[in-house]
Amino acid sequence: MLAGAVPNLLYCFWLPTMNRTGRQFRNGHPSHWALAFAMAVLWLGTTLFYGVATAHLGAGGAILGWPLFMSLIVIAPSLIGMFTGE
Repeated sequence: MLAGAVPNLLYCFWLPTMNRTGRQFRNGHPSHWALAFAMAVLWLGTTLFYGVATAHLGAGGAILGWPLFMSLIVIAPSLIGMFTGE
């Protein structure tokens, strides 16, 4: 995960610097920060649940669990977007 986190963090700091939009993040509404925190907690929760579930599925847990996990990552937001009119 570290190999993916480092470039993402660097890009997240580099892009606002290059576009001179960093001030917009500092002046963000507190509800936006709360939503970002909730999103981070939910992401961590799903990853933890995936790890627990693969252990309970036995020897084929990772083989069955990973495609199911990735499919749900795509399907769930798509359905939510459809129902909310996004």
